Amino acid sequence: YKAAVRSHVEAFAKDYRAYFETNDALDDVKRTMLDPMPRLTLVPGLGMFGHGRTLKDAKIASDVGEMWIEAVRGAEAIGNFQPLSKA
Repeated sequence: YKAAVRSHVEAFAKDYRAYFETNDALDDVKRTMLDPMPRLTLVPGLGMFGHGRTLKDAKIASDVGEMWIEAVRGAEAIGNFQPLSKA
């Protein structure tokens, strides 16, 4: 399990770096990349966990995750949740 988690976290960080570099290059505004580590983890059968440098940061991440879940549930209650495309 530890190896699987490590692999997923490394893939997430790699994808975030690529996402940042691609989008940062779209204009002349210089941005600072945030820490590429995930802030939320969904573990089947256990739940959602927030992560951060401090307990406060982890609680904020958890709160954002809970609000995201409520937004998706609300959208599904009246129709269909559909994330925006990259286009």
